[in-house]
Amino acid sequence: MSPRPLGKMDIVKLLRKKYRLGPFLEISTPTTGLSFAEMKDAVPDAHRLVYNCPIGADDGEPYTFRTEATNSRELMAAVLAANENNPCYEIVFVDPFHTYTSSSIDLWGAFALLRSGGIMVVHDCNPVDASLASPEFAPGFWCGSTYAAFIDFLLCHAGLSFYTVDTDFGCGVIYKDRQLPDGSLRAHIGARDRLAIGWNATQNDDAARFDFFSRHRRDLLNLKSIDEFAALEGISLADATTEA
Repeated sequence: MSPRPLGKMDIVKLLRKKYRLGPFLEISTPTTGLSFAEMKDAVPDAHRLVYNCPIGADDGEPYTFRTEATNSRELMAAVLAANENNPCYEIVFVDPFHTYTSSSIDLWGAFALLRSGGIMVVHDCNPVDASLASPEFAPGFWCGSTYAAFIDFLLCHAGLSFYTVDTDFGCGVIYKDRQLPDGSLRAHIGARDRLAIGWNATQNDDAARFDFFSRHRRDLLNLKSIDEFAALEGISLADATTEA
């Protein structure tokens, strides 16, 4: 029997265990995330922030913060204000509604809520073909423009440590005030920055943007295979089957 594929919450659990990270936040919508049950019983400080969430919506898991608003901006600002504008989470999982605007708001808000030394994991950063990357909602598998918002976020943060695991439509990993374990950051930033001009030239053309992404995804995302991820972090993939 072949091992089950490594999923988005496996990445979260493996990193949380390695770095002994504390309070956890999932940012999602009623149609994304869908994995909070894997964390809530294992992590004492596991919270969920859900937007675009109609009154009466109930998936059987608790909502720590919820709003009917179509994006998370006001709710995340309220959570930050309630904590006296201090970051309050050590690991944040972002699975946004996959428009560019919603994804961008979630990324910036999550980073503001993330403590120094914390880690953010972002789902759907590596759509494999254009059919998955429609900028507007499409039924079925849909990664939308999250990949573009993710890359733009990275380009706005010079020196940020990150990589993307090539599994489950791409799981981006961002370190806050923490370096990559193998010290490979500087070489990667040089490759990505050389692509920035070409990337930015496509910002008003969705088809051209995805084409550019497809040709340069490895450098834009600092893409790692599952085995490369395990080697980089010095972890056993067998641990993904254990509790968070």
